[in-house]
Amino acid sequence: MRLGRIPGRSSIGSRTGESKSEQVDAGQSRPQLFLLRSRWSGGRYAAVTWRECQVSNVLQKMARFIRFIVRTDHPSRTRCTGVVASLRIAGEEGRLPDYHVAYSAELFEKLNEGLPCPPFQGSNWSSDCVSWFKTTPEAQAWIRVFRDMIAILEDADLDVATLTTDKPGMIVYEDQFQVVAKSNQY
Repeated sequence: MRLGRIPGRSSIGSRTGESKSEQVDAGQSRPQLFLLRSRWSGGRYAAVTWRECQVSNVLQKMARFIRFIVRTDHPSRTRCTGVVASLRIAGEEGRLPDYHVAYSAELFEKLNEGLPCPPFQGSNWSSDCVSWFKTTPEAQAWIRVFRDMIAILEDADLDVATLTTDKPGMIVYEDQFQVVAKSNQY
C-alpha cells in the first residue's frame, strides 16, 4: 500500500506556501520559539520551545501505572501503607463513622469478587514489591473503586498520595488490571 500526499499540503507538518514558523493550529499562528516556561540549564534559564512542551506533555500522559499510598511520618515511600490496609485499620480502630464502615465493606466485597489478588503469601518476593494499577481502560473500574476508598480515608483526615510512573521496577506479577513490581524507589 502506498501512502499518498495530503491534499493542500506540500509536506507533512506544513501547509503549502507556509514556513515552519508560520504553521497554524486552529487558525492561529504560533512562533517556532517562545517562552512557555523556563528551565534551568547550566547556570542560566533557557527558553523552552513549543515542541519541547508538547513532548513533555506527552511524556506526562505516558505514565502507564498508578499507585495510591497513605502518607505517614516515615520518610520512605516504600514504607507507606496502602489504601486497602489503611481503610481496614481505620475501620477496626473505630476512626470511621458507621456509614463509612458499611460502604467500606461493600467496596472490599467488590474487590474480593472481581479483582485478582496477587499471590504475596505464596511467593518469595521481597518486601520491596508493591502493586500498581495499569492505566488501561479495563483497570479504570477498579481505579474508581479505589478512589471511593480514598474519599473515605480523606474524610478520616488521612493524607493519600497518588504516584504515577511508566517504570514501576522489575515486574514479578502481572494480570489484566495490575502489576506487582520490585523497586526500592517506590
